[in-house]
Amino acid sequence: MSKKYLGKLTEYQDQGGEGAIDWCLFIPELHGKSDCLQPVQRGDRLKIFEKDGRVIFDGIVEPDFESVYEFARENWAKMNMDPKKFPGVSTWTQKGLHFRDWSKFFFDGLKAELTKSK
Repeated sequence: MSKKYLGKLTEYQDQGGEGAIDWCLFIPELHGKSDCLQPVQRGDRLKIFEKDGRVIFDGIVEPDFESVYEFARENWAKMNMDPKKFPGVSTWTQKGLHFRDWSKFFFDGLKAELTKSK
């Protein structure tokens, strides 16, 4: 049986931010417990709510790594930076959504419902 969680979207970066970004759901009722952060993973169903309660995303999670790599390469080239020095590119966006749009859901801490596939 699939577990369903309600909470707020958040990003998680191990260490001081130099690692990859993991997309997670923070469950306030579980604060302080090991499962208060649930990772958003391939095959999970995610429903995201705008601040006014409208559903702005409802679908199965399909990670897209390649478009994030392309986004990073384009932006780092403009800043004369070497992408090999930044492991954070190992993050992903939802297939069909631009990285800026997908990441904004998490950085804005939007309410969401996550149904785990496993």
